[in-house]
Amino acid sequence: MTVTLSTSPALTVDIRLRARDRRAALAQDVRMGLGATRKSIPPTWFYDEVGSKLFEEITELPEYYQTRTERALLENHAADIATLARSDTLVELGAGSCGKTRLLLDALAGGGELHRYVPFDLTSSPP
Repeated sequence: MTVTLSTSPALTVDIRLRARDRRAALAQDVRMGLGATRKSIPPTWFYDEVGSKLFEEITELPEYYQTRTERALLENHAADIATLARSDTLVELGAGSCGKTRLLLDALAGGGELHRYVPFDLTSSPP
């Protein structure tokens, strides 16, 4: 299914996993995880809309230094990364809210090379 967002006619979102396939995968993961000696469920199932928002809030906590560290690195080195990469496409796995990505996107676009941004995330709602 392809969805064209009304806010930007040039932006499309491709959803490759149908709802019934997702339900079947969840059922299989739950059966396997709860049937195992050490009970578990893959963390990908935590990232629905509510879980994703909760994770974004967690990344802003003082104890969660990774986001601040990554942001500082990009603030200081995005232009260098863009120059060295000279990429026309940026693919981001685990895009989330794309807060830090904006720094790299701006640097790549500033060099005139960027033509395509492909965010990939587990949630179905766009950033």
